[in-house]
Amino acid sequence: AALNPASKTDIASLKKRAQARFNAGDVQGAGEAYTAMIQLLQQQLLQQVQLKQLECTNQHAAVQQQAQQQQDNCISQEQLSMQLLAALSNRASCWLSKEEYKECLADCRAALALAVGSAADKGWCPRMDGSINSEDNSPAGGETSEPNRLGQKHKQHQDRQKQLDHQGVLALLQQHPSERLLALHGPARVRSVARLLGRMAVACECLKDMETADQMYSSAQGFWQAVGDVHRAAELAADQARLQQLQGS
Repeated sequence: AALNPASKTDIASLKKRAQARFNAGDVQGAGEAYTAMIQLLQQQLLQQVQLKQLECTNQHAAVQQQAQQQQDNCISQEQLSMQLLAALSNRASCWLSKEEYKECLADCRAALALAVGSAADKGWCPRMDGSINSEDNSPAGGETSEPNRLGQKHKQHQDRQKQLDHQGVLALLQQHPSERLLALHGPARVRSVARLLGRMAVACECLKDMETADQMYSSAQGFWQAVGDVHRAAELAADQARLQQLQGS
């Protein structure tokens, strides 16, 4: 049965459902479950944005206490962002299996923006984007209130994610290479990025974008090498050599 994304289901149940369907070979069903999971995670991240705005707007002690209680009951933005990264990455794998290459690339870009952007963003805002800084971009010539500033930054981050193309991904990786991610977040984050880059390489190759595929293969190898996985790096090097041979023929 098709999954209704609006149904009242928690993230853990959706993750379990998606994994079970994927393991059973039901790629369509797994993709639907991951889509519902992504939507729920995005809603929760947005709620945290709104909660922060409420805290900035209301100084009354009772309001602040209520807001703090709500925060205590929620997992952190970083945890939500990393769950969103994983869900996007897994849905990208579903798209790839279904030969929906453009959709695969879109999810990979969004997940990479989370993985890399959260390493650079020291502000409170959700890691739903390709932001590589947390500067206040308020218009010059006047001050912006804190709630409006937070809302503006959230909108700007969403716009950046939509605008992030393949070259934007490569630019982010140049500014935040594997060594930086490894030092800040450990090997799991680096492996996530390596898997995403590998999927992007395959999708680009299938779409006949050979130049971008070659770049993605190279980048993926570097991230696998950073965590000492020489086997996967060698597999990607072989794929890249095959691609280059096709280009030369």
